Amino acid sequence: MNTCLFCDRELELVENNPFQPYEGGEVNFIFAYGSRFDLHFDTTEYSGIICDDCAEKFLEKMERTQ
Repeated sequence: MNTCLFCDRELELVENNPFQPYEGGEVNFIFAYGSRFDLHFDTTEYSGIICDDCAEKFLEKMERTQ
């Protein structure tokens, strides 16, 4: 799993860590009750990677949590 979720660009991974690419980062999707993607009726989490170029397009629409 070393391609960007949005543009499918292949990213080189840092020390074979599937969620730590060079020129990109990990993204987490958390779905809770009410979503059809919540498989456990509590919360269901999914992870993937996004390249820095695609992240730049979406960051202004997202809320920083830390």
